[in-house]
Amino acid sequence: MAGFKRFLVDSPLLVEDIPYPGERPDTLPRAYGTFHQLYHLDGRLVAMSVLDILPRCVSSVYFIYHTDFSKYSMGKLSALRETSLANEINKAGIESMKWLYMGFYIHSCPKMRYKGEYSPSELLDPVKKLILQSL
Repeated sequence: MAGFKRFLVDSPLLVEDIPYPGERPDTLPRAYGTFHQLYHLDGRLVAMSVLDILPRCVSSVYFIYHTDFSKYSMGKLSALRETSLANEINKAGIESMKWLYMGFYIHSCPKMRYKGEYSPSELLDPVKKLILQSL
């Protein structure tokens, strides 16, 4: 439990109100910071994502789903929802909100390969210190 809390609950980010120019839609976060996006089906928690909401992006930190739902491409579902969230915040007047950062990509990890299917995208190669682009 302590490891889970340290990795997926405690956050170094400071909570700061998002300066929406008009009234904030009820479906959007009030503040920048770390949040848990919960996915329920018929009252059952089936997945959870940890998101950092930052001034320029929604950053996907971690995603967990119940194995009963593996065949439904839950990672792709979360990527679509997170993209939509960034777009909704932008449309609500936060013009700097333009990106979804999908987090680490490890090609040899089958559960992460879906991230390579999106374009346009950029991939930072930390060894070569260059950005690879996919259009």
